[in-house]
Amino acid sequence: MECNTAYLIRHCGWKGLMVEGDPVKFARLRSNYASLPATCVDTFVDRENVVSILEEAAVPKELDLLGIDIDGNDYYIWEALAAYRASVVVVEYISNFGPDESKTIAYNPHHVWRNDNYLGASLTALMKLGKRLGYALIGTNRRGLNAFFVRDDLLARAGFPEKTPRQAFHGQGIFDMLSVKRGGEFLYP
Repeated sequence: MECNTAYLIRHCGWKGLMVEGDPVKFARLRSNYASLPATCVDTFVDRENVVSILEEAAVPKELDLLGIDIDGNDYYIWEALAAYRASVVVVEYISNFGPDESKTIAYNPHHVWRNDNYLGASLTALMKLGKRLGYALIGTNRRGLNAFFVRDDLLARAGFPEKTPRQAFHGQGIFDMLSVKRGGEFLYP
């Protein structure tokens, strides 16, 4: 109801695929989008099945927007979708790591966020992955939750300057908003 793709589907005439792995949340998703041009899929996403989910839904390899917000393996899902060339990628990042640290959780195909401090990836880790996949970081939202990337070949036409994580960074991440303690074990990509 409040994500980037929801706005585009509800108010701008876009169509798309929305995937939800929690049965209760999926029932709400399907109900909320029943009359809208959204295909809703009830399945848990991991890097092993994400490509087949998109293939079964006939998602084109060249698409306008890819949004990834799964509270955990976001980094690995984007990495697994390297064959998909979205014009714009919106991916959740964890701003509590600050703009300089490059961290992500260890991949676990069964990871479910438990309202703790073990989730996601830092902005710098995602920027490095984006570079490897052919994307430029162009900004983040003010709440420090979403990072926006434009495909390199579209950057000049888009009119946005590429930014470093420090230039794009906004704080107040999920740990601060939920009063979750910082810590835990993370990898350094």
